[in-house]
Amino acid sequence: SRHDSLEAHSAATRKLWARVRDNVEAVDRTTIPDGDAVHMDFHHRNVLQRAGVLTGIIDWEGVECGDRMFDLVTLAFYSGVAGWPDERRAAWIANLARELGSDAALLYVSHLALRSVDWAIRNETAADVRRWLAWSEQALQTLG
Repeated sequence: SRHDSLEAHSAATRKLWARVRDNVEAVDRTTIPDGDAVHMDFHHRNVLQRAGVLTGIIDWEGVECGDRMFDLVTLAFYSGVAGWPDERRAAWIANLARELGSDAALLYVSHLALRSVDWAIRNETAADVRRWLAWSEQALQTLG
């Protein structure tokens, strides 16, 4: 993800970029597991199912070593695209944060906030930027 788009877009996106930067600087990354295969783009459109049974996961070209829990945070973060209400997503992220620990959850959600808002600025509409910005702020607020 890029941050120059957030710096140039608006005061609100600059504020988010400053918050993300502060969050990343505050996290002790030595506590983050790094031995798992991580999909990196694990959302509902990359999960295949038939009759409610998981049949496959696609779009693996971005796989990296890291913490497999990042994929669950990604799924929760992007579940709004699948129609989940913000409150349900925020509760899911809060539950994952309790399991992960605050440093990992803050790092993962900060990355996803930067990634989603940057993507919207570069590829989507102004309304999409506002929607991702609002959700990113809410998700980060969930973590304190």
